[in-house]
Amino acid sequence: MIDTNMKTTLCTLLAAALLCGCAAPKMNTPSGANEVTISAPMSGVRSIVFGALLDRGYLVTRADDLVVEARKDAGLTPAIFLGTASDPNATRIARCNLMETDAGVRVVVRAFMVAGGRDLGEITGGRAKTQEWLERIKQTCEAKRYEF
Repeated sequence: MIDTNMKTTLCTLLAAALLCGCAAPKMNTPSGANEVTISAPMSGVRSIVFGALLDRGYLVTRADDLVVEARKDAGLTPAIFLGTASDPNATRIARCNLMETDAGVRVVVRAFMVAGGRDLGEITGGRAKTQEWLERIKQTCEAKRYEF
């Protein structure tokens, strides 16, 4: 039989393990988020980012000179755990900030979760995959021949 001290210790260890899984390291970039600098014109980068988001199943809801923002359904599990009776949906939001620099176009990507009418903050899991996705966008942009 497990005594009270053992139960307390086990619960504390379980809580610590769960919290460690939630903490994601900050990216080693100036913004602390996923980012790349692409040697290509702004219009070309914006177009490729727009298309790449559509290819990942996002609906682009904003596209202007400095921001491309897109949303998609987060799926059943987040809806069950994060939604509410009045708003059962959970939505992922991808925000890509674009800024022209001397080196090219700097693209910074952050992902957020919204559910039940609440902003649940930044999604920090999956940053390695997001960085790989950004690197593929960079390769695509820099491989294209832009006519000026």
